Amino acid sequence: MKLVQAYRATERYEQSANTAAIVNAKYQSVYRLFLVARLQRFDELVAVAIAVVMVVLVMVVVLLLVVVKVRGPGGLSSLLHFEPL
Repeated sequence: MKLVQAYRATERYEQSANTAAIVNAKYQSVYRLFLVARLQRFDELVAVAIAVVMVVLVMVVVLLLVVVKVRGPGGLSSLLHFEPL
């Protein structure tokens, strides 16, 4: 029992090559887990950005089709013509 108490009181906190290697391995594993989680989050953000761009492109195409339908084939030229101020 005294050996266990002595270990808990002092020896547990002494530095050695073994504990440094264990701490380094734990740090590297946690860091790699962090990188994997970050990469997964980045992939999710890229997927959302692609979806938003696709929705915007569809909306632009629909708007152009509506303008052509309402104004006729030359309707786009009147939208793109700007009068100087």
